[in-house]
Amino acid sequence: MPRPTQVLAEHPHADGVATVLRGPGGELWLAHDRADGAGTLLRDGAAILGLPGATIAGGPAPAGAVVAEVVDGRGRRHRCPADRGAWVVVLDEAAEGHLPPVCFRDADGALVVPRLAQTWARAPVEDAVTPCPACRGAPAWDVVTPSDDSRGSHEVRGEWRPTPVAVCRRCGHEEDVGAWYGAVDPEGHEDEQGLQRLKAEWAAKRAMEAAEVVAAATVPVMAADDVVLEVEGWGTRDGVLSSIRTTDAARSVVVEVELEEHAWDRVEDVARQGIEQLVEDDEGEEALPDVPSAAAMSLSANARRRREREAAWRASVRPATLVVDGEPQPCVVAELGNAFCAAVRGEGMLLTVWGRAPHGLGDLRLRSTASAWRPRA
Repeated sequence: MPRPTQVLAEHPHADGVATVLRGPGGELWLAHDRADGAGTLLRDGAAILGLPGATIAGGPAPAGAVVAEVVDGRGRRHRCPADRGAWVVVLDEAAEGHLPPVCFRDADGALVVPRLAQTWARAPVEDAVTPCPACRGAPAWDVVTPSDDSRGSHEVRGEWRPTPVAVCRRCGHEEDVGAWYGAVDPEGHEDEQGLQRLKAEWAAKRAMEAAEVVAAATVPVMAADDVVLEVEGWGTRDGVLSSIRTTDAARSVVVEVELEEHAWDRVEDVARQGIEQLVEDDEGEEALPDVPSAAAMSLSANARRRREREAAWRASVRPATLVVDGEPQPCVVAELGNAFCAAVRGEGMLLTVWGRAPHGLGDLRLRSTASAWRPRA
């Protein structure tokens, strides 16, 4: 494969220079370092790459744009050059799998909207109440359905269809539109009895599966001295058990052990990400219609996650100790109000604990069952 050589955008970081390059066929590549000469092919737009404690984001820029404005997880705005048809930025936050909001401006500061194919179906989201996170404009969204799988695809009754996106009419920022499910009767009304029956059946099946997992577990199953913890969930990788999560009935304490270490995540990033799962949105839910559209619900849910991410960055992070199997283990804990999340690395393991008062980190005494916790040497 010919190596891309034309540099369109670059941003230095501790380990090199993040770069967007153009290949001989006009294709764009996002690379950790310009010396790589290639990287991730930007086939369908922007992408992200992970660094230890940082995120590289970059992609194509529309004609006429000179600046890209990128919004990070704390709500801060980063301006980077986009006058050569591409942009790239390095954000000092761990990659979490989502693209940051971005909009483009010309030399006069006016918004430049990326063009989408005119053949793509487009309709206004009449019930949207969520402002655009990229341009900060009032709600003005369209739901756009591509004619290809460039934005993903989903299955509907055995048929694969292009996944729609919500697009801001002012700046062109795109938001995912998820699939929403619920129990309904043939008349289209919510079926409360059916929903409760499904929940009961699921809980019974889950309890049986949990007992089987614990019986054959090769991952430590954590218990606590003063809290009754039960298995809440588990994960597998290549058919092999890789993580187990336990919690109490009120979910005031959640403990997870993973066999595979996070290659890029620092323990402080893991601790801060745990706070995101605990913080309550001070702003509350947005006032959606009684029967909102899927696009409106997705926009509201995405906005809530952004607010929770911003709140998590307000958490204080400090070194601490966590007692596991009678031995104090050095860890990092993030705290916000009465919420806490601690992370500690063992030998080939990552232990994460998050919860709320009255259970504080100093009060917890964890012990491993099924398989022993292995402290890092």
